[in-house]
Parts: sequence; structure tokens; C-alpha cells
Amino acid sequence: MSRFCTLIFVLFFGLMHLHAQSSEGFWGLEYGMTQAQVETAKIKATSIEKDENTFYLNGISFGGINFDSGLLTFYKNQLYSGFFETTVPAEKAASVATEIAKGIAEKYGSAMSLKEENALFWVTKEENFILLSLNFEKEDPTIALTYTCEKIRIQKEEDEKSDF
Repeated sequence: MSRFCTLIFVLFFGLMHLHAQSSEGFWGLEYGMTQAQVETAKIKATSIEKDENTFYLNGISFGGINFDSGLLTFYKNQLYSGFFETTVPAEKAASVATEIAKGIAEKYGSAMSLKEENALFWVTKEENFILLSLNFEKEDPTIALTYTCEKIRIQKEEDEKSDF
């Protein structure tokens, strides 16, 4: 009986660990998904165009926020990055950015502030990155949100270096 309980315990926590490793991502998508898997996901966008490594999105609803455009980027047919951008009226920029930051913080904890960049930066438990930035260079500020899978990004960078 003791061996059986130990086996169940090991299997249960092993499966929980495996699930936790494979479930990190954004927008209901997981890092490492193929383009075909992403195509079947329920992406809320008014239009989607594709090329070999990128999905170009317009009219996106993500986390309760409407974004003007976005990109889903793949390397070796694995999703590794998402970028979302929207322009907001100056008087709403801080509140919209705060709303986005609160949603991310609820899931990933406190952010690091990059004050000179008007940005917040999160490192997830699997060492992936999230960057939220607010750009005031134009009359109406731009909010940008980037998710990056560090493991795939490093692999891409190493492969590009070895090509030289």
C-alpha cells in the first residue's frame, strides 16, 4: 500500500510539473505552438495575414483591451513572441497602461520598472519576458505589449550566429 501511495504521489506531482512547464504563454496560446495550432485557436482579430514566420493581426481584443495591431512570431514553426500595440488618447494612456499592468501582475507578480523607457518588465517563472511600454513621442501615446519565450529566442539567436 505504501508503494502504491508513493507511486500515485510521484505521478501526480510529475504531471503537475509537466503541465506547468507546457502551459506558459499568452492570449490562450502556448509558447512552442505550431502555426497550424495557432490557426485553429480562437484568435479575436478583425483580420489576419500570414507569411512564413509571422501572423499580422489587426483589430485585436486581448485581455479586455482593444489593440490596433499585433504580430505573432514563429521560429522553426514554434510560437515564440507576441507583440500588441494600440494608440490611445493622451488623457487615457496612464489608465489603460495601468489596467494592462494590473492584469499581468495578477498572473506574474510585480514588475521591474524601466523608468527611462516608460516601461514595465516581468520575468516569468519559466524565465520568459513580458514588456509593457508607453510611448509619448506622438500626440496620442502608443502602448506596446510584448511577450517573448526566452528559450526559443536564445535558440534563434544561436542559430543565427552559427550561420555566419
